[in-house]
Amino acid sequence: MPSQPISPSSPEIPPRFVKAVLPSTLRDQKLRIPNKIVRKIGHELSDVAHITVPNGYVWQVKLKKEERKVWSDYGWQDFVKAYSISIGSLVLFEYESNSTF
Repeated sequence: MPSQPISPSSPEIPPRFVKAVLPSTLRDQKLRIPNKIVRKIGHELSDVAHITVPNGYVWQVKLKKEERKVWSDYGWQDFVKAYSISIGSLVLFEYESNSTF
């Protein structure tokens, strides 16, 4: 079956990204949001992001902004510990809206 073109009325796919957790991610206790995502949604990001996990629990993580770069900051380390995120883990983020992933 041929694929159907996406019509202008089709809902847009939400921005998403996958990050591999590196030693520096754990050492520095922060995760950088990719530039491509920041260019797309950076104007919407407040100083606090909300990360909703599959069970519905919402984590608050402060965001640090420098020039055109954005990192997770305070609260990220608690998230890492709670989910046993370690070097080599892959973490998928999908942006909803209003600083919510």
